Amino acid sequence: MAFTSSHVALIRRTFEELIPHDLEMEVFFGDIFYQRLFAQHPELKPLFHTDIAEQAHRLVTMLRWMVEHLSSIDEFQTEVKALGERHVKYGILPEHYNHVGEALIWVFQQTLGEDFTEEVATAWKETFLLISETMRGEK
Repeated sequence: MAFTSSHVALIRRTFEELIPHDLEMEVFFGDIFYQRLFAQHPELKPLFHTDIAEQAHRLVTMLRWMVEHLSSIDEFQTEVKALGERHVKYGILPEHYNHVGEALIWVFQQTLGEDFTEEVATAWKETFLLISETMRGEK
């Protein structure tokens, strides 16, 4: 699945609004994300052995790379598929991706407020679907 240039631009713009290149914002975003994820799915907490601030930084770094490479679909799919293979070793199951996606979309909605339009929601849901399908080896 290749996205249009306007889709990629919307994802990049909203990601930068959500998480500018700022370590404090990365930690803040990650903290809210993991609080939501673990509140909704406490069974996932034991899968994370790293300090939440470090885990938040890893999450944002990974998401930033994905957002930056959305228009290079071959490179994107190669790297994201490899990331998914590593996550299998951590005990991540296919259904966990849905939980992560729900938590991410919730954080985006809470953070962007009125700027989280239907267009933004659809773009992020489609993007996360590509990410999760690729990580699960379905793409």
